[in-house]
Amino acid sequence: CEHEFACEILSNRDALRECAVFSEYKGRGIKTMFDLYDPGKRFLWDVKTTRNAHAKHFCDDLFALKYDVQLAMYAMILTNEGLPVEQAGFIVVEKEPPWAVNVIIFKPEVILRAEEVVRDALDKIAVNYNDPNPTTGWPQFVEVGLPYSQIIGDF
Repeated sequence: CEHEFACEILSNRDALRECAVFSEYKGRGIKTMFDLYDPGKRFLWDVKTTRNAHAKHFCDDLFALKYDVQLAMYAMILTNEGLPVEQAGFIVVEKEPPWAVNVIIFKPEVILRAEEVVRDALDKIAVNYNDPNPTTGWPQFVEVGLPYSQIIGDF
């Protein structure tokens, strides 16, 4: 392993790995499946593949794809279930050679803001739980078919 800090994180024998955690928010069940949680350091890690592991490039994607909100949801659920999260970050691995690795750690304000987004979304979902015309604009379900590119040609 060439990235010493990432290797140290990933080889921690006390860390919990890829665990599903179930919790509740306002009486409704919520669930997450995180990549790695270090209970000693109270640190939550997510492993992401990316086109470019350079901090600037990954952070552009991170906020565009709302990975901060995803990690905040994980942190909220773990904390609710007695696994407090004090810090969070990503181990980023490029998808193609040379498979560069980077470690990105959030400053506290990133998670605090993302937790507000999570609570707001969960509040909207709770209010609209069984409403056939939810104010979120989301229908009860969406039926998805194959894209055109998948239905032409021989199988």
